[in-house]
Amino acid sequence: MATRLIVNADDYGLTEGVSEGIRRAHLDGILTTTTAMMNMPSVMADLKLGRELCPNLGFGVHLVLTQGKPVRPPEKVPTLVRRDGRFYSVLQIIEAVEGMNPVELRDEWRAQIERFLETGIPIDHIDSHHHVVMRNEHTLRVALDLASEYGVAIRNPFIRPELESVASALLAQYGVLTTDRIELTFYDSGATRQRLLECIDNLQPDIVTELMCHPGYADAELIRISAYHRPRETELALLTDPEIKARIRERGIELVRFRDLASVNRAASESPAG
Repeated sequence: MATRLIVNADDYGLTEGVSEGIRRAHLDGILTTTTAMMNMPSVMADLKLGRELCPNLGFGVHLVLTQGKPVRPPEKVPTLVRRDGRFYSVLQIIEAVEGMNPVELRDEWRAQIERFLETGIPIDHIDSHHHVVMRNEHTLRVALDLASEYGVAIRNPFIRPELESVASALLAQYGVLTTDRIELTFYDSGATRQRLLECIDNLQPDIVTELMCHPGYADAELIRISAYHRPRETELALLTDPEIKARIRERGIELVRFRDLASVNRAASESPAG
């Protein structure tokens, strides 16, 4: 029985230092996938570098609604932005999301996906910045609709207990693949060697788990725009730690990408036990 783990980094393209750290976590560590913020200034150059330097790293789209400006002209998505044409902050979004036009949201997120596809990189999966996909049923429905349209997997949506039944029904309706579990505790004060080793040791056979992480280098731009900066370097150090890599090998854990989910499911259905 195989034990499979996706180690996914959010925020590729947020700054050059974040993107560099994510590439390092893949090349020297256990990172298998990442998702790009397609509205960030350096993201296209960062993706070009990523394609050249990390051919085995899975790249997807980190749908954005709470950072920077939209990809579409602000006047085309007026319910998604503040008066200054920028997205609402993560705190403001709690109220603002209720008044957002779902057509505008779909158009903006589709534009973010289309901008990614301009790079020619195969899309691994989609997830979202600050988990905005799981903000309510409408945002989740838009994301699943797009995942179905583009034929890609999505981050496990069972994050908010009050939306679990809705998420389950929508996943079945759209037929979108996701992981069996998601591990969210490797973050901030939880980004420790002990916590990461516990996550690895608690992985279960025949279960695909995503470990969400945020490695990166704390460059000046990151310190300017994000409160979560120095801990990214701690995460990077742990994801490339020889002890962590050794534990992965000792336990025979298979490091995979979201794009591998289809073949994993196919193999399971074809096995005698399946």
